[in-house]
Amino acid sequence: MASIVRRAYSKHHREVEKLRQQANCTCDALLCLVDLKLKEVNAFEASLSSQQQENTARQAEETSRKEQTFMTFTTLPLSFMAAFFAINFEKFPKNSDGSSHLTLGWVSKYLFGISVAVSLPFIVLALNLARLSAWFAVAWMLIRPPLSPAKQLAWSGFGLSQLPLGAPILQVRTNEELKKMK
Repeated sequence: MASIVRRAYSKHHREVEKLRQQANCTCDALLCLVDLKLKEVNAFEASLSSQQQENTARQAEETSRKEQTFMTFTTLPLSFMAAFFAINFEKFPKNSDGSSHLTLGWVSKYLFGISVAVSLPFIVLALNLARLSAWFAVAWMLIRPPLSPAKQLAWSGFGLSQLPLGAPILQVRTNEELKKMK
């Protein structure tokens, strides 16, 4: 009877040990899974943080550009007006009858007309600079002739992975391959 009890005890003891080992393995697997999930969350948060920093930098640059544009639009006309009213019209040459060659109306007409004609295109250019540069980049990519394999090889010799304006290098070939192509 004692041997039957010992056998039953050892059998149950082995099963309990086996269950304990399985529980330890399951615990280790769960810890590993939790660790992987935490790493995934950290990587996702890092990418979100990076995107947020890029957006913040872009917004700061746009705000700075807008502030500079606003300051230019306010101070430039004021300095122009100060310079305009600082002109001493008494010193302009006079006609024989005593009237001035350059009247205030004549000077104003040409001064303001030329100023608007010169300033307006630059103001439009400043406000649309990002769109214009993107348009020129696309236009350049469309009209630029394709590079020969020799030029591609020359560009790759500088360790460049891309040509100017984002034109990718299609294929890099050795000198021997280029000679075979000819």
